[in-house]
Amino acid sequence: MPAIAARLARIGAAILTLAVLAWPGLGAVPCHAAESPPGPSGSVPETASGTAPAPAAAPNDLGLPGTAEGSPPGEDHDQGRAVEDIKARGPLGFRGLAWGEAAGNRSDLEYLYGSGEVAYYRRTGDNLEIGEFRLKDVLYGFFRDRFFHVQMRAREPGDIAALRAAYAAKYGPPRESVTALDENYLWSWPEAQIALDRDVLEDSLSIGYTFLPILEEMRRAAPDPLPGDPVFLRPGLAVYAKRPPPDGFGGIPFGTNVALLPGMEYVFVHKDVRQYRRVGEKRRIGDIALDDVIYSFRDDKLFYVILVIKKPSPGDFERLRAAYEAKYGPYEAISPGANEHLVWSWPAAAVALIRYRDTGSLEICYAYTPVLRQIENMRIDAALEALAKKTFGAGRASGKPDASIQAPGAAAR
Repeated sequence: MPAIAARLARIGAAILTLAVLAWPGLGAVPCHAAESPPGPSGSVPETASGTAPAPAAAPNDLGLPGTAEGSPPGEDHDQGRAVEDIKARGPLGFRGLAWGEAAGNRSDLEYLYGSGEVAYYRRTGDNLEIGEFRLKDVLYGFFRDRFFHVQMRAREPGDIAALRAAYAAKYGPPRESVTALDENYLWSWPEAQIALDRDVLEDSLSIGYTFLPILEEMRRAAPDPLPGDPVFLRPGLAVYAKRPPPDGFGGIPFGTNVALLPGMEYVFVHKDVRQYRRVGEKRRIGDIALDDVIYSFRDDKLFYVILVIKKPSPGDFERLRAAYEAKYGPYEAISPGANEHLVWSWPAAAVALIRYRDTGSLEICYAYTPVLRQIENMRIDAALEALAKKTFGAGRASGKPDASIQAPGAAAR
């Protein structure tokens, strides 16, 4: 049991790292190839992306003066710009706010939330209609009083094909990632990115505009988001990878039911997350041996995989970093002064290469963030309910193993 508890601590820490840093969050399995780990040489198999729904009629605009119906949520700066320039450079701001503009220049901004040097505002009189959707919020983010991010949210969006088509008409074809639980479209430029994401689990839609130079400056100044940051704001705190995300791991798409996977060996369960190994699995990345590969399932659906190298050889970390960078492009270095985390983020997935400085061990984590968002939101709701009712359970005694960890044979199914 102590070994299981120790392994759980590592897995839990890695999952929480991606839950906080990556995004930003299952029925039928999509029919496309799932991820295989890259070899240290950098020669890697490619993954196929899902197919997006067929476009429908374009939705109404958000109501910008002089903007044609059928446009996506607009930027006044685009008026008069050539179509080629818009597609080549992306947005220069949003609704009359230029990237880098100071909040103090605008009388219509209402302060909402602040964390360190980041502040979020609403705008009085903002139009919350987007075609057939009613937005719950439009939030404007500022770092050191400079505008860098917009986050729009809607509940129960339904089919977003029309909205996606409107964006594609304006900005060109996106990078698509369509899975059982998430429909995501991403447009990237050297200085800006737009992410359109429909989360099936949460039945929600988010649209994020980000100015990358200020975001990258913010990440250098404070690489770790504060634990108290609202979950829905975290998508604005990630520079998304420039290449397609993994759809799963080892030939298993994210969201696959464990009952459909022969040869899965149950290891333990903790807080509704069940851990398995695959019997007879090849535990190597190129010529680098893996000590363990653990598959995590929630509601019997795959959402997380962790690869463990307990005693890597000299140079293994650098070789793995080069291979993953060759496959996914530049990474974000998180907590460089503590354990070393190299993270590749997408709205619905994340990959992290982690080096633990205390043991020298390495871990590679593949995460499906819609499930992570759901887990974290459930915990937040439970905490808020406990605060409202002022009901708190007894604390766990220090040094005792978690009684909710169940070893093989202990959990009835």
